[in-house]
Formats: sequence, C-alpha cells, structure tokens
Amino acid sequence: VAHIFAALLEFPALDREIGELIVRCIEAERVPAPIEAKDTESLVGEASVVGATGEAKVPNEVAVAAANYLVESVRSTSGSGWQVRSLERASRLYDAVFKPYLKLPSSDPFIFFNYSAALLRCHRYARAREILQLGLAKAHPDHPGHWRGLVNLMTALDREGDKARVEVMIRKHWDAIVSKTEVASDVGLDFLRLGLKSQKLVFVRWAIAELEIGLERGAFEGVAQTEELYFSLAKAYCRLGATRAMVNYARRGSALVLAFAHKKGTQIDGMTQHMASSLWRARDVSAGVWPALSSRPLLVMIVGPPRSGTSLLENVLTASKPGHYASLGEAPVLHEAAARAQAEFGPDYLRGLASDPEALARHQGGLEEALAVAAKQAEVVSWSSSTRGYDEKNTVYLTKWPFDFNHATMAALLLQDRVRIIHSRRDLRDIAVSVFMENFKHSEPLWTFDFQGIREFFKGYLQLMQHLDAALPPSIFTEVWYEELIHDFDGTLTRLAVFLGMGWSFADARRARRFHVLDREVLTASRDQVRQPLYTKSVGRWRGIDDVDMVKLFQDLEVLQPACENEQAS
Repeated sequence: VAHIFAALLEFPALDREIGELIVRCIEAERVPAPIEAKDTESLVGEASVVGATGEAKVPNEVAVAAANYLVESVRSTSGSGWQVRSLERASRLYDAVFKPYLKLPSSDPFIFFNYSAALLRCHRYARAREILQLGLAKAHPDHPGHWRGLVNLMTALDREGDKARVEVMIRKHWDAIVSKTEVASDVGLDFLRLGLKSQKLVFVRWAIAELEIGLERGAFEGVAQTEELYFSLAKAYCRLGATRAMVNYARRGSALVLAFAHKKGTQIDGMTQHMASSLWRARDVSAGVWPALSSRPLLVMIVGPPRSGTSLLENVLTASKPGHYASLGEAPVLHEAAARAQAEFGPDYLRGLASDPEALARHQGGLEEALAVAAKQAEVVSWSSSTRGYDEKNTVYLTKWPFDFNHATMAALLLQDRVRIIHSRRDLRDIAVSVFMENFKHSEPLWTFDFQGIREFFKGYLQLMQHLDAALPPSIFTEVWYEELIHDFDGTLTRLAVFLGMGWSFADARRARRFHVLDREVLTASRDQVRQPLYTKSVGRWRGIDDVDMVKLFQDLEVLQPACENEQAS
C-alpha cells in the first residue's frame, strides 16, 4: 500500500481517484485496538485497526501510510480547501492509530514522539506540544528518541510563534544535539533548520557552518534533501546580507529541480502559456458591459504573482473584520468553474457563456454553490477558528490564489458587480529575488527556477493585467502596491475599504495591525512572513545583489515595468 501511495505522489498523471479509493477503504475501518506493540520505534508495530465486529482488518502501518499519503499530497496540490480536508482526514487516522497507546502504563516514549510528529505534519501544533511534553517526561535523556522529541517540541513552539522560548532551547541544547546527532539525520537537519530561521543571527551562522561542513563531507545523499538544503541556505545567507552566497545556493537548488523536471518532461513555461490563453479568451471583454455597482460584493479575489503580498492582504482583511470574510485561501474554486465551462463550450468558453444567458445563469449558480461548499470545508478545521462564526447570510468570500488572475474575467462575467478584484502589485525585481530563493517544486511555477522563465512569466503577466485594468471598471478592479501597504498601512487600507464598500474604524485598523497573531493556518510559502508584524526589510532587496545574471534580469524587468510603476515601487 505504501508503494502504491508513493507511485501516486511521484507520477501526478495517475488518477488521484485511485489513492482516494484506497484511503476511503482504510478510513472505514479506523477504530483502533489497544494492543501492545512489539516494535514501538517503527510507529506501532503489529497492532491493527479493527472493524465493528472486533476482527483485525487494517494494520496500523497501512493506516499510517494512508495518513502520510494525504499529508504528502497536500504539498503537490493547489487549493487550501482541498488541503485542509486532507490534513483533517490524516489527523483522524493518526488519532485512531496512536491514541489508545498513550494510556497504557508500559507505552514506550517512541509512541508519544511519533504521534507528535504526525500531529506536526497535520499542523496541529498545540496538541503536538502537549503530547511531546508527556513523552519527554517519560523518556530518559539517554532514550534514543529523546533528541527527536526535543527538536519536535522546538518545532511546535516555533510554529505557535513562541520564538523566545525556541531561542532559549537552541542555546541550551546546541552542543548536545550537534555532538550526538548526524548532521544529515532528520533530527540534525530539523534542528539546524530551526537555527537558520532563528531571530538571532549568531544561531544562523552556527547552523550554516554545520550544514556546509556536512556538504563538504558528502553527508547528504538524497537529491531532494540536498535541493531543499540549498534553498534553506540561500534564505539564511539572504538574512545575513551575503547576496553572492544567496544567489549561488539558490542557483544550485534550481539546477537540481530543473534537472529532475527535465527527466519527467515537465514544462517550464506552462503558466506563461496559460496566461496567453487567458488573454486570448478575454479579448472581447470591454468596460462598457458592466451594470451598476451593488452595495455588497459576494466574492473578493486577491490576485498577483507569488510573493507579491497576496497572503499579507488576505490576513490583514480577515483580521480587520472578524466574521465578515469567509477566507477560502487558495481554494481552486474559480479554476474548477473554468474547467466546467471549458468542458461545455471548449477553449473559447468566455464567448460561449456571454452568448448563452441560460448557460451563464447556470454556471453562475454553480460558482455560488462551490463558494459556499469551500467555505464550509474551511470552517471544519478543528485547530483553527479563523473561518468559524461568520454570518452565512452576509458572507463575503475571500480567495487569494495568486494565479486566479487567469480567471478574473470569468468571475466578472459570472458575478458581474458582485465581485471585487484586488491586484496585489510589487516591484518585479523584488518578486524575482523572492521567488528565486523559494523551492516551489511541488506547485505550479517551475518558471521561478529559471531566469528566462522569470522574464517570460512577467511579460505575459503584465500583458494580461494591463488588459484587465483597461477592460474591467474601476468599481470592481483595483491595485494595491505592497510597498505602499508597508509604508502607509492605514491610508492604504482606508482606500481599500472604500473600494470594498465596507466601513472602516479605528478598531478595524487596530485589529488589522495584529494580522500576524490571527488564529488561522497558512499553507503557502509566506507562512513564516505573515506570522511577523509589518517589516520593511524586503523592500528594495534587489538593490544589494551584484550577481551578473541577476543584474541583467533586473535591467530587463525594469524595461518591462513602465517608468511610472518603477517610481511607484520605489
């Protein structure tokens, strides 16, 4: 079963329904039997999940394999609604396997450590911390799982935002963990990654030194492990201001990703082609066809390139008015609506919808129903309260999948004046630096690993957005610059509130500034950034880079980005 799940993850062309079918069969028999495990280090040994009759049917290893598959599939799939459901299902499977063993007097600490690791994979940080504290209380310092449990506890605290306590634990246990664990082991790597992310730059330097020694010794065997390490080092050197080392490691990581993509025949320019198709479909849309503005939108779309500030805007808006927005994150609701329209009308589906009022009304109803379903799916996440408690009768749905700009015209066609589209803008040169340091291997934008791919993406992106700006009325389409939001937070949000047709008060502004403590899970590459208060260190980061290839890229992007926009970004 584990091999089948691995194959489904390795080859996305295989039908996901195969994996879904296997998982459902396993879920149907998820009641655990409290049987003493023989080999506690390898999860729970021979213990089994049993059915209602009491007959053992599904070995726990199989249940864990199913949960692992659900978690891993999240990394390779867009849409937080689907991701959230997968994590919730995985969490239930892990609970069914591990919980019965916690109450057994003779339970090995490995049970606690492995259960907590599973909870961390499902983003259940508070519960993982509780289980880890129980396990560490049972484990002697010489127990082989002691350091694993300690590092997992630091990880849980880091994810909960308790940076100060993590710093104390790093300093206290640095010598012991580094001396007693291999740098390439899971424990060693996870601990050093915490050092790379530390607010104290001395820990960042220590972690870099240990990892580079490991690289020199050839300690890292797996390509995926080495590739992830390269990107982690690139970000660490960026924090230290060592831009040459930053670019060097990002380039090495990108080379590994592109080599693997080439073997699999993956296209680098897939998104560029998609944008060209979106521009072609939207050719007949004009600003004169839209009706008068309604008082309240049904949907607010935040669109823009990755790392342009879309996650920041989503968190700020959600924090400012609790219960007003049902945040769907990166749920692919519009992507799926476009797929339904294309299945009926073919590639030129916008023209087909516009010429068929009956079909237009039908697809409009389908989109509204899909938005409501996605909101319900986001609401059921047990470890987050951000989407719970919203007023269903007055709901404003909020989506932030960056590439939804491909579906902005369709959203406007279906919802008319009940949609608001916020284009998140940022200096293209800073976006280029940010995406080049990020390992987006498990998502759409392979263009981020290639300088020419970055050029082509931004060219197509600007052409599409310039068309939308001209075609859609200012009552439903606006731009928000990341740089402006950072430097004039209150003024920018006041203007945005007018565009969204909502009141704005001192209390709203105060809540908005506390966006980084919002109780909601973020599954995107910006999850660490949106856990911090506003900062300006990412503005103009490109100026400190003197790499010849990147400087040429910046010059090309400056030409693409009109002079007035360069001035705005500055």
